[in-house]
Amino acid sequence: MLITYIVSDSEEYQIPTNKNLIMRSKNTNVLDTYYVDEDDNVVDLTGGTVFFTIKDKISDTDDNAKLQKKITAHTDPMAGESKISLTPTNTADLSGNYIYSIKLKLSDDTIYTVGEGVILFAQEVTISEN
Repeated sequence: MLITYIVSDSEEYQIPTNKNLIMRSKNTNVLDTYYVDEDDNVVDLTGGTVFFTIKDKISDTDDNAKLQKKITAHTDPMAGESKISLTPTNTADLSGNYIYSIKLKLSDDTIYTVGEGVILFAQEVTISEN
């Protein structure tokens, strides 16, 4: 089993399974992620892929996902560090609750679901960017 740590908005938390997230629609949202194994050893992400998927419901196909990110360029792969970045364009049409998952495929083709839960996209109070 792999364990994922996320640092977002200066808060660090562990998401071994269900962890709910809150993000802002039409904003840049960044999740700095760190991957370790059950013995707290760093997982080498070299040649690995992080998949971040957001859906209305779990039964939706990946083709019908609201958003999918495939990350192959990691912040520091040998230190188990990666980043999931969502642009304002990515989140412009998202409002309310969805489900998400973070999957990790390592270079040896092993696959782990390292995080999942509900993600809330809150609307901004300030509408204009000017």
